[in-house]
Amino acid sequence: MPTTTRQLMMDSLLLLMAATFIIVGINGLLLAWLELVYSPLHLLLVADAFLVLVLGGVGLLALLAGWAGARLLAGGLLGVLLLHTLAQALLVPRGFMPAGIGPRLELLPALLLLPVALCLLVGRPGGRCRWVWIAWGGLLAGGGVVALLAIVPSLRPWLLSRFSAQLLSALAVTGLLGLGMGLAGLRGDRPLQLGRLAVTTGLAGILLSSLAWFMLSWQQEETLHRQADYLLDNIQLNAEQVMVSRLTLMRRMADRLDAAEGELDAAVLASDLQSYLQDASSLKAVGLYHPESGWEWLGGDDPVSEERLAATLALAPVRDWLGVDLGQPRLMLSEPEQPGLALMAIDVPAGERLLLSLFDLPELLADELRQQLGLYRVVIQRHGATLLELRRPGIASDPEGVFVNHLLHRRHIGLPGGAKLTLEAYPGAQHDWLLTALMPVGVAGGGLVLSGMLVFSLALAGQLLGRTRALGEVRQQLEAQQAVQARIVREEPLEETLEAICRMLEQQVPGALCSIMLVNEEGTALELAGGERLPPAYRDAVMTLGIEAGVGACGSAAYLGDTVICEDLAEDPRWRGYREVALAHGLLACWSVPILGSDGRVLGTFGTYLPRPQAPDAAARLLLDKAADLAALAVERHQSRRTLRLLERSVEGSINGVVIADASRPDVPIIYVNPAFVRMTGYAKEEVLGRNCRFLQGAETDPAAAASIRQQLARGEEVHVTLLNYRKDGTPFWNDLYVAPVRDAQGSITHYVGMQNDVSAQKTYESRLAHHASHDALTGLANRSLFEDRLEHDVALAIRRQERLAVLFVDLDDFKPINDTLGHAVGDDVLREVARRLQASVRPGDTLARLGGDEFVLLMTDILREEQVLALVERLMMEIARPYLIDGHELYLTCSIGIALSDPAMTEPRELIQQADMAMYKAKQQGRNAYHWHTGEITEQLGERVRLRNDLQEAIVSGRMELHYQPLIARDGTLAGVEALLRWPHPERGYVSPEVFIPLAESTGQIMPLSRWVLERACADMVALGQQGVGRVKVSVNLSPLQFHRPSFLANLRQVLQQTGLPAEQLELELTEGILMDNTESAIDILHALRGMHIDVSIDDFGTGYSSLSYLRHLPISKVKIDRSFIHEVTTNPHDAAIVQGMISMAGHLGLRVVAEGVETEDQQRQLEAWGCDLFQGYLLAKPMPLEALSRFIIERGRVE
Repeated sequence: MPTTTRQLMMDSLLLLMAATFIIVGINGLLLAWLELVYSPLHLLLVADAFLVLVLGGVGLLALLAGWAGARLLAGGLLGVLLLHTLAQALLVPRGFMPAGIGPRLELLPALLLLPVALCLLVGRPGGRCRWVWIAWGGLLAGGGVVALLAIVPSLRPWLLSRFSAQLLSALAVTGLLGLGMGLAGLRGDRPLQLGRLAVTTGLAGILLSSLAWFMLSWQQEETLHRQADYLLDNIQLNAEQVMVSRLTLMRRMADRLDAAEGELDAAVLASDLQSYLQDASSLKAVGLYHPESGWEWLGGDDPVSEERLAATLALAPVRDWLGVDLGQPRLMLSEPEQPGLALMAIDVPAGERLLLSLFDLPELLADELRQQLGLYRVVIQRHGATLLELRRPGIASDPEGVFVNHLLHRRHIGLPGGAKLTLEAYPGAQHDWLLTALMPVGVAGGGLVLSGMLVFSLALAGQLLGRTRALGEVRQQLEAQQAVQARIVREEPLEETLEAICRMLEQQVPGALCSIMLVNEEGTALELAGGERLPPAYRDAVMTLGIEAGVGACGSAAYLGDTVICEDLAEDPRWRGYREVALAHGLLACWSVPILGSDGRVLGTFGTYLPRPQAPDAAARLLLDKAADLAALAVERHQSRRTLRLLERSVEGSINGVVIADASRPDVPIIYVNPAFVRMTGYAKEEVLGRNCRFLQGAETDPAAAASIRQQLARGEEVHVTLLNYRKDGTPFWNDLYVAPVRDAQGSITHYVGMQNDVSAQKTYESRLAHHASHDALTGLANRSLFEDRLEHDVALAIRRQERLAVLFVDLDDFKPINDTLGHAVGDDVLREVARRLQASVRPGDTLARLGGDEFVLLMTDILREEQVLALVERLMMEIARPYLIDGHELYLTCSIGIALSDPAMTEPRELIQQADMAMYKAKQQGRNAYHWHTGEITEQLGERVRLRNDLQEAIVSGRMELHYQPLIARDGTLAGVEALLRWPHPERGYVSPEVFIPLAESTGQIMPLSRWVLERACADMVALGQQGVGRVKVSVNLSPLQFHRPSFLANLRQVLQQTGLPAEQLELELTEGILMDNTESAIDILHALRGMHIDVSIDDFGTGYSSLSYLRHLPISKVKIDRSFIHEVTTNPHDAAIVQGMISMAGHLGLRVVAEGVETEDQQRQLEAWGCDLFQGYLLAKPMPLEALSRFIIERGRVE
């Protein structure tokens, strides 16, 4: 039966009420447990009332949702709670039952709510019970309305005079529950029709509204507390000021008595006393008291006050209090019967007397504390007894009601003199606190109304949507069939069409899962083609089925060509191989219909799986047959179009242009072109059809190639030619064309089919290869090959014309750091810019080339004067020196240029490049950013360098190198070690200086075999000395930078020590500062590895480098060797002396030994010894000597360190 709008509205209202009861009740219980008060509701209702709200709300919600268990539980708990409340109310006063912990629900609400609990236990409001729900709910609702009349200010006094606020609040809650009970009775026994979305939205709205109520109530309560705190601050401050003024007043009197030493005239004293009593009405009596002799004088407002002061002094606690000398005025509230009287004592030093005064503290504070109390009243207490109540004038002194007795703030204060009081702030009786508290309730109520309207709207929308959905299902079936037919007509992919057919039947047969299997090309098996909703594991199991009897429903239907119905797969013998997997996925029945083509062939099967054992009825069989017919139509159409589409797509999808021309029509017009032809030529298909193919030809098309096409086609032959054609936009392209004639059955040519391929990229690539063969890829300049060709040509031409030409070799200065720091991309941009500037500076007839890296070479022809060359050189240097702005980096470069002029007697033109290269290196040696002319002297020097290099290589290979040793002498004259020094005895030149051949070896790489030989020879010689009995001599070997930074350095060193047998402690390696500054971190790692091998390291030529001395702190070294250049003039040059002395001192502080090299005089040695030098090396002590001489030197000296 359709749900009416009234029923939806009632359901919405009941849902809101039930949820509100639950949330408000839980909130009240939680705050009661936490002992927090944030709204008047928590003052008016006891915990039992909040629990009643929770249970009543749960009961109503259970009625709506049909939760019988929750309803019975809520009703039972509510009944137990109410019966316990009744028992407390009736039995506790008679002594039959102990009292509870806290206040309970009022008796009247408990009696009225018992029928509610009974109704919840009985069940849903149906039949006659419904009227009980309605009647009792109406009664409770009426009582709640009467209780809510207390909100009206004019009716509130009358109601509160007869009923307590708590009782009225409980009756209001009872009325709300009764309203819910009555609505439930009117609703009757029917299921909830709101819908999940509406219920969720309503609960969210209720929660938000309750949260708003809670937050607003909390904010109001916090505001009251803050205002009360501020009010007590002011009262405390004024009270302290009042007491200070009274203390000051009595202090003045005490000072007068002290000044007069107690001898004031009686009349004067009486006059002063009368003046004090009139000025301070709260002052009741004053007297001067001596602890031993008693009262010297006593006066007061009246005799009673004087007697009271005297009686107070007679109390033992007061006398004890006065006996304590605190040295300052003090105050005591003495009499418990009259807590408002305060005794003040002030010392009068003259005569050791006390000035005692009796004050009425409430009167003092009441007269002086004139505060704007606003909507509050303040109670001042001492030890729980009320001294004074501050309130606005005209307000009753004994306020009643839960609101005005609600403590807002309490503070304990101490007054000057020692009195302790308690201040308490309460709401004032003059303000309607109940109406103020209704504001949060109003906001929450508005939220609840909006939530109810939203729930009702959503529920109504859901009902309308459901009715619309029912009509849509019928339309959907028709549209599904039409959609499948439209897919077939549109020739959409077969798989999608078959899936659409499956989905159509699945919608028409509830719970069904469908599949379509098609016969494979061999006709031997069925293959799954549709059925995405089948379980994946089952799909995998039936992906391929044999066409045989007994192979499930589909295999059997394909074999029989008829429908096969398997009502219960668990019992059907045809499902032996697939029963387990089908049953595991809840497939319990299967109907399979064969898909038959128009010729009767079996194209496949249409299977329908059900979640329960059953057979199809007549309507279901009709639906199955229609679905199978649709599938047959789709499969046949797909197969008939597949072959034609395959051929068409092969042509349409070809990357080659295809054109077909009609040979039977005049001028052989084009009748077809494929998309590749359109893309290749730029012509639209409509622009091409009907035209002859020669429209693609142009002015630069080879006429011979065009004529060849016509001639071969006229003979009926195939044509293959490459010719230049033109696109629609006029751009040319190379067309690799193949044309073949098409003949009919009689052999006549009916069409021509042309295949064309754009080979422009290939042609361009071939051209680019030719260009790259003679040009630099980075800059586009000529490369070495093209430059040498032009050089040979221009030199030959210049010789014939008796002219001169010049070759300029340009090399950029310090270009490598740009690549190392900024990257090769920036370096390439710089090289391109340099090439552009050079190209812009040379004449059109000159040749500029890049040889590689940062080297450029320029060939100048027609040289009449050398000034022409110089002018160009200076222009080139200026251009290169201009700043470069590359990727945000401003860079500066210079160049070195070598110049070589041609000679008529020159036989080899390439020599000009070599000569210019040598001149360029001379320019580099001049300090860079310079140019240099090639001369014969340069050639001679280069030749000398080549000869020396060859001789050095021969000496290395033939083993003609020698190793000499120079001793290191300690301060005590002992031999501290020797330094291995390499010597080269040249057969013609004699001994070649190491300063000559060592740099040559380092630049040519020959230093590596030399260094290895020196290390091996020095280690072997020291081992030989030990075997001769000379002793263990420590040898120092110099390392080259190349040797030190080789990755295999440490491994080679270990190998040499192992092969020679020299202990590592006898080997010391000497390094220069430059080695350590190049990749310092790696160098430090190697030094630590050497220390781990027990090999000492010393710094050679210390002080000659440009590095900072701070690195010495981090290097694991043992010695520094001061270079001979500092030692040479150490006794005559004060600067050298200061440097050497500083080096020795610094090394000593770092724990390093110092070796002085080049010691040649005794004065030098004495000076160095005086400064603390450790070791000495030089001609004064011993010259370098061969191994045999070293052995004799050690034996003769007889002392080894």
